[in-house]
Amino acid sequence: MLNIDELLGEGKKIIFGGKEYAVEDPTLETALRIDKMLEDAKDEAEQLKVMGEAIGILVPGFDIRKVPIRAYAAIFKYLMGDEGDEKNAPEAAEGDPTPT
Repeated sequence: MLNIDELLGEGKKIIFGGKEYAVEDPTLETALRIDKMLEDAKDEAEQLKVMGEAIGILVPGFDIRKVPIRAYAAIFKYLMGDEGDEKNAPEAAEGDPTPT
């Protein structure tokens, strides 16, 4: 028997302002939609807007408007990547302050 809950393990979480937020794993449909939105973005400002929208989709109840823009790339990489430990997420994005 394949236990998908066991396979996926504990879900990702982020902490901001002392509050913990559960992260929804991106589905294939969501990931493809976000990739398309990034492709269609004409400049860095639009890419940042897409990142903010993606964060809003994947972290219900999280108010991205209160987050400094310099944190967008690290949050986005953590949400879309396969980093399993939130303590490693900022390190994974270090040196890549701009959207891709």
